[in-house]
Amino acid sequence: MKKIHIATMGASDWRRLLADPETQWERKASAMELAVSWENAQSTERGLPAEVAASLDRQATLSGAQLLLAFPEHKVALKGRGKPSQSDVWALMLTPNGYLSTAIEGKAGEPFASTLGEWFKAASDGKRERLKSLCEILQITADPAPELRYQLFHRTASALLEAERFRAPLALNDN
Repeated sequence: MKKIHIATMGASDWRRLLADPETQWERKASAMELAVSWENAQSTERGLPAEVAASLDRQATLSGAQLLLAFPEHKVALKGRGKPSQSDVWALMLTPNGYLSTAIEGKAGEPFASTLGEWFKAASDGKRERLKSLCEILQITADPAPELRYQLFHRTASALLEAERFRAPLALNDN
């Protein structure tokens, strides 16, 4: 994973970071709408899209959070075989209670990926290893509920891993 990041000049800079820029970059699709939303929010006092700020403000411990850094299409390596967890946006924020690591998954009309039950059907050794690792990160000792969305499950784990890396006492997965 790269450790040098360059600031964006606008929403179009986000396109090159996508897994498939040809199909994922169009109006009303989550990638472009997310980029426009976050770039427009840079002119606000908190630096956050209104929907994100409102979601955070519902929790007293997160109310008033301000953006410090945001990384589009941020990848976090996970144990086991498979790709890293790639959040649409990973943000480090400052709250009244300290730093907050946030993995954000944007959706613009499309559904979340498979449930854990669907993802784990006929599981390979790699999937078993990945699920075990995710459960350790999330401190889950029983089998996780099969109706949970795998995409959100590993994004939550990535928020926790980045919280640890940046010594942030708080972590959140927001969608």
